[in-house]
Amino acid sequence: MVSPLYASTDHLYVRLPTSIVPNHYDVQLHTYIGPKDFYFDGNVTILIECKEDTDNITVHINDMTIYNESVVLLDDREKHLSYISNFSHETKRQFFIIHLNTNLKRGKNYILKIKFKGNLNDDLSGFYRSSYKDSAGNKRD
Repeated sequence: MVSPLYASTDHLYVRLPTSIVPNHYDVQLHTYIGPKDFYFDGNVTILIECKEDTDNITVHINDMTIYNESVVLLDDREKHLSYISNFSHETKRQFFIIHLNTNLKRGKNYILKIKFKGNLNDDLSGFYRSSYKDSAGNKRD
C-alpha cells in the first residue's frame, strides 16, 4: 500500500505511516528547572504491532534530540534485533525515521526503545513552561 506524502500541494501531510501501530507507551520523563536552564530528558519504550511489512519506523518529534546510539529494536521476547541501518529527520513534518536493513514482518510485535532530550519552550506547544499572574497581579513561574 502506498500512502501519499502530502494530501495536497497546500497542506503538509504529517500523519504517520500506517504500516506499524503503537499499542503501548512507557515513558520516563525528568524535568530540570533551574534559574536559567529549562529542559527535560527521558526514555520511551513503545510496543508496536506491524500491520504491513516495512523497512522503516517513523515517529513524531519536535525540537528534541534523539540519542541515535540509544535507539534499540527488540522482538516481542525482548531479543535484540540488529535491523537498524541509519536515521533521518524530516523537520517540516516533525518525523524521526529509523531505516532498517531487514523488513519488519506483518503480524509481528516489536519493542522500540529511545532516549531523548529537549528544551522546555515557552510557545505553548509540546512540553512547555509557562507563567501566570496571581490575584495580586504578581507574575508566577
